[in-house]
Amino acid sequence: MIHIVQKKAIFKILIDGNCDANDAKQLLKLIKKNNKLEISFINVAFLPVNTIKALSIYQKNLKLNTDNKFLWTYLKKISIDISLNYISQKLIKKQAKIKAIAIGGSAGSLGSMIKILKNLPFTDISVFIVMHILPNKKNSLTQVLQQCTNYTVKEAKHGEKIKKNYVYVASADMHMVVEGGCIYHSKTNKINFCRPAIDMLFKTLALEYKESLLAILTCGYMDDGSRSLADIKENDGESIIQNPNECEANEIPLNAIITKNHTQILGIKEISNYLKLQLNSFVCYEENIPDFINNIYKTYGYDYKNYDKKSITRRIKILQEELGIPTFKEFANLILSNNEMFELLFKKLSINVSEFFRNPLIFKQIREEVVPTLETYPHIRVWCSACSEGQEPYSVAMLLDEMGLLERSIIYATDFNKTILEQAKNGIFSNEEYKKFKKNYIKSGGIKNFNKWWIKNEHYAEIAPLIKEKIQFFQHNLVTDGEINEFHIIFCRNVLIYFDEKLQEKVFKLIHSSLIRNGFLILGESETVKNKNGFEKFNISSENKIFKKIGEA
Repeated sequence: MIHIVQKKAIFKILIDGNCDANDAKQLLKLIKKNNKLEISFINVAFLPVNTIKALSIYQKNLKLNTDNKFLWTYLKKISIDISLNYISQKLIKKQAKIKAIAIGGSAGSLGSMIKILKNLPFTDISVFIVMHILPNKKNSLTQVLQQCTNYTVKEAKHGEKIKKNYVYVASADMHMVVEGGCIYHSKTNKINFCRPAIDMLFKTLALEYKESLLAILTCGYMDDGSRSLADIKENDGESIIQNPNECEANEIPLNAIITKNHTQILGIKEISNYLKLQLNSFVCYEENIPDFINNIYKTYGYDYKNYDKKSITRRIKILQEELGIPTFKEFANLILSNNEMFELLFKKLSINVSEFFRNPLIFKQIREEVVPTLETYPHIRVWCSACSEGQEPYSVAMLLDEMGLLERSIIYATDFNKTILEQAKNGIFSNEEYKKFKKNYIKSGGIKNFNKWWIKNEHYAEIAPLIKEKIQFFQHNLVTDGEINEFHIIFCRNVLIYFDEKLQEKVFKLIHSSLIRNGFLILGESETVKNKNGFEKFNISSENKIFKKIGEA
């Protein structure tokens, strides 16, 4: 959708959503007609080739910006000046950093408190604990808790200033009150027969820390703590109630649940895991990634379950850091609840690193040893799977043209990333990339004039029509989609390294059924195939990963 606003001599144009043919046509007219334009691309991942050319030619008259990092990177690479306004950040409601944790309980709560403290990440927070203690009993709670944590545990003193990395335990027969960064004792009336009272601490902490407070109610009798949950909620804090099924004395959690002012009900193990996620953005990835991947499949239909976990975890961490989201839980919730944010992750998980005549020696072997076999066929079908920005299929087309085989060839170029395919169809690359591509071509044994296949200008290099017209780009997922033809040669390079063994076998079966008898499979440098998958090495003396189809997979 295109929106136009004119302010004096300047036209402000907003392209919202994908730029379709009509939008592109209207935009071209405006670009050519007007001297000054401000153009904003909002949620636009790719542009038609004619639009890109116009932006390049008239960019001195244009002020461009986008919220899409993919589009920004692409245009900047081909020397089109555009600013990035990461509007997606507006979708991120950052959860306040936890500064204080309050734990309250009575009978049977000591075991829960020990487990919470034992698993609590050591970070810059203050912890406050109220446990109902009879005034005539010796209070050994401080000593017991100190044995299970690296935090400094101490009985709170009247008037002392609150410090980070400390656990403050309420004194017997004294309410613990927090105000103005200090702790105070109060011997006002008992609250529900309790002093110290959980409600007194929770209420004052809610006012002191507001959204930075996390309160936890554990086991015990009566209903202390229930009333203050409303104060925590009103001040945007968070409250967790231990699952009453885990408590022999379960009146405190049951009465708290009745108020409906709590945030969550969790078991003690879940509470510990939750605190790890909230307090440390890089804790428990290995434990939480499988559930996250499963939820992506349920929500969006993309199946990453058999992808290499280390690779996925690394890319998730990178995106989480780029977005500035402090916790994995917060990141996961955002991805699963917002399509635009999932698109960012989808692009991050796509493997889009390639170049023309990548690993030149393998193209040299194809030229010298595989092409003679291809020449025997009246028609040649090639499949470049996971083609990324199109470098590989364009390279194959150039090689076939050099060998006089392009006219009787057709090349299928597929990827599961629709956006990257649109960019590949454009066939536009930077002049700096072009120089490297040309060197690779020469190393591969190429003898033709490399310029023959390009249209060059001062900003970028574009693939010539005789190459473009021989390539069919379309979306295909190696993991979920079926075979598409019988090919003479299939390129599947540097993809399988991101799959586990089970998924690799599934892909090999797909490739095997998609090849003609004695067809060729080209893999990446770090990939291999076992005989049981229906392939054997072509030219055993070569280090290149070229295989031939044999028998049945």
